[in-house]
Amino acid sequence: MDLNLNEALNIHSNIPTSARCVIRAPALDLIFLLDSSGSLRDKFQDEIDVIRRIIKHVTIGDTATRVMLIQFSGTQHLEFNFNKFTSREDLLAALDVLRHVSGITRIGGAFEFALETLRDPINVSKLT
Repeated sequence: MDLNLNEALNIHSNIPTSARCVIRAPALDLIFLLDSSGSLRDKFQDEIDVIRRIIKHVTIGDTATRVMLIQFSGTQHLEFNFNKFTSREDLLAALDVLRHVSGITRIGGAFEFALETLRDPINVSKLT
C-alpha cells in the first residue's frame, strides 16, 4: 500500500494528545548553599543559573518542594527559609536580586549554619 505524506499524516491525526496521567513527585526540602566568596566572583551568576534551572523543574509549595538558600563567604546569611515562597515565580524573582558578598571561603561555617537553621522549628518539615 503506497501512501503519500498527507495520507500518512491523516492516519495519525485521530490519536489523542491530551495527558492521560499526572505524575506527582514526593515532597522535597532543598537547601542551596551559595558560595559568595571572592574567589567565585566571576562564577556567581553561574551559581544562580544552576539554582534557577533546578527550580524550573520542581513544583514549589508547602506540600511540594520547599527551598532554603544560604549565602556564605566568611559569614553566612539566610536569604530565605523553607516557608518564604509558595510559587516558582516569586522564588525565581528573589534569585534576581541576590548580590555577591565577597570575602574568604568558610564552607564549614556554612554547613554548621545550615544545621543550626534546620533545627529552627519554622524549618521543620510539615510532612514529618
